[in-house]
Amino acid sequence: MTLRKPAVVSKPLNDLILNRWSPRSFSEKLVDNDILVALFEAARWAASCNNLQPWRYILATKSDPDAWEKAQNCALDRNQRWTRMAPVIGYVLSEPVPLPGGTENIWHRFDTGMASAQLTLEAESRGLVVHHFAGLDYDQTRKTYKIPEKIEIICGLVLGYQGKPEDLIDDLPERETQPRTRKDLGDFVYKGVYGKSAPEFTPPG
Repeated sequence: MTLRKPAVVSKPLNDLILNRWSPRSFSEKLVDNDILVALFEAARWAASCNNLQPWRYILATKSDPDAWEKAQNCALDRNQRWTRMAPVIGYVLSEPVPLPGGTENIWHRFDTGMASAQLTLEAESRGLVVHHFAGLDYDQTRKTYKIPEKIEIICGLVLGYQGKPEDLIDDLPERETQPRTRKDLGDFVYKGVYGKSAPEFTPPG
């Protein structure tokens, strides 16, 4: 049975948000190509400053063992302990496409994050899970995939169907089952001045 860790919230939320988390355990079940295409279709329709759509993805699946191994080798060893369980691995990139008139686009990373969030929720709606990770060799990734210098490598991602915590190794089963925690709303939602939380965002007591 897969592990569920629904968020503890102050107000009712959509189930996709409540149940989304980032497991490290994946089953061996492959992801159908039509489903994979649908996930990136969801990313395609994310909000985007001036519709510049800066997100870029590099993808590999276990159905192509050479490409999958190539992608896995860009992850750090500590992450390969669990990324190798996933049937799909990829890398999230962002192109800082200038705004009209040549102005620097400082919002491109935000847009790319929006695209990846939509991909993640679409995956959740289809019974899959996604785990984005920062533990990768950025220089090796750039060299392996001949990524131009102007393109930013944001992070890696793995996706697939959730597996069992006990299939993980080392300290990972314990980490997998730890409770989810979040800051209180009042810690990051302010009114009036920075750092001042409004009463409606502050828990009683």
